[in-house]
Amino acid sequence: MGEQHVPGPREYLESADGQQVPLYIIRFDKEGQYKDDGSLGPLLAEAGDYSDIFVFSHGWNNEWSDAIGRYRAFFKGYAGMRKAYGLPMPADYRPLLVGIFWPSAALAFGESGRGPKALRADAEAAFQDEAQYQRELTEIADCFATDIERTEFHTLAQQTALSESQARRLAELAAGILTDSVAEHESGEPPEVEGLLRSWQAMADDMDADKGPALAGMARPQGVLGGMWRWLDPRQLVRMLTVAIMKDRAGVVGAKGVGPALETLLRQTSARVHLIGHSYGTKVVLSALCSITAPPRRVRSALLLQPAISHLCFADQVPGKDHPGGYRVAFERVEQPILATYSPHDAALHALFHWALRRDVDLGEPMGLEKTVEVPSPYAALGGYGPRRAGERLMPIQAPDESYAFDDGVRVYGLDGANGRIPGHGDISNKYTWWALYSLVVRGA
Repeated sequence: MGEQHVPGPREYLESADGQQVPLYIIRFDKEGQYKDDGSLGPLLAEAGDYSDIFVFSHGWNNEWSDAIGRYRAFFKGYAGMRKAYGLPMPADYRPLLVGIFWPSAALAFGESGRGPKALRADAEAAFQDEAQYQRELTEIADCFATDIERTEFHTLAQQTALSESQARRLAELAAGILTDSVAEHESGEPPEVEGLLRSWQAMADDMDADKGPALAGMARPQGVLGGMWRWLDPRQLVRMLTVAIMKDRAGVVGAKGVGPALETLLRQTSARVHLIGHSYGTKVVLSALCSITAPPRRVRSALLLQPAISHLCFADQVPGKDHPGGYRVAFERVEQPILATYSPHDAALHALFHWALRRDVDLGEPMGLEKTVEVPSPYAALGGYGPRRAGERLMPIQAPDESYAFDDGVRVYGLDGANGRIPGHGDISNKYTWWALYSLVVRGA
């Protein structure tokens, strides 16, 4: 089904106590510009009539119908859980739902088994899908400002191997289109050429040592000597770029698009605002929150579902750097403890993320950081291993017949979805995640 846009609420969903709850969908393009379809104006006009506003952002690989279906399923499930367990709400409770839609489907990684084919289990067969690769090339080429850059990029991307100078030029072109600002990176640093080159070199070194997952096209040919630039297939670098570009796009959408809308909601209403993000959608909502220069007040809560961002994004200081994690400021901007789910069953974030995203900006941390058994890489994902170096507390995600004992001194909790409670990257709409949200909504009310 193609996109269908209507002014005002997209639809109404029924709450556990029979209220008709409006669901708005607010759209942004890849530069974070609001795509005016008549939704944002009515939302801002009526938002003051509601007690609780839920702002939810989807992650990668969501078409229009996917996003609508995800929001509908999550909120219907949440209402169903409340009804099944007889869970009360504050007397003034009147909710309004806001779903963010941003272009995440062209460059995809890891969700529901539809990620870049270079990272699938059947990598050899997937790599033969030339049509998919050409689509990725076109999407990336559209990011360049000039025809000369687009032509040069296409030329390099179609090579069978790269010389050192060609690899450097590809990194220069790539750095130019990875356009997050400093504030939009969880590391607090902009992308740069040397960082990309180091990440590619580290990937090659690890593969030489037979470490990490087998990524398609990366087996070193027999008899080839010398540096990595003489053997590394540029197609794999391009596919790593697709993952990085989408991650950066989420930051741009959050900071430039969702951020101003969120600030207006906080300024014009007294409603309790709850942020929910899934996968790269966590980068959308956190970038929105942290990009506001002077927030008029705090949001009520933040629930991060399988976050595809750095596990050190909340760190008090990133090891080897002179600054905290780029989203540390969120601790001051959220009333309740921040909850972030993670799961060993999430293959995309537990096993692959730290191989595909190894730029300095993805973590702001050198490879020299001592490793632990629990966290295998300084580039590990928050959704794969939970938050670290942030005064965090890690605990199992709870069921509705269990209870959370939150400590006012702990600002972020990692909720472990092991034992099948979060069985995969996209499996974030279930009684465990609904209960986590409910625990935040009613805490202290």
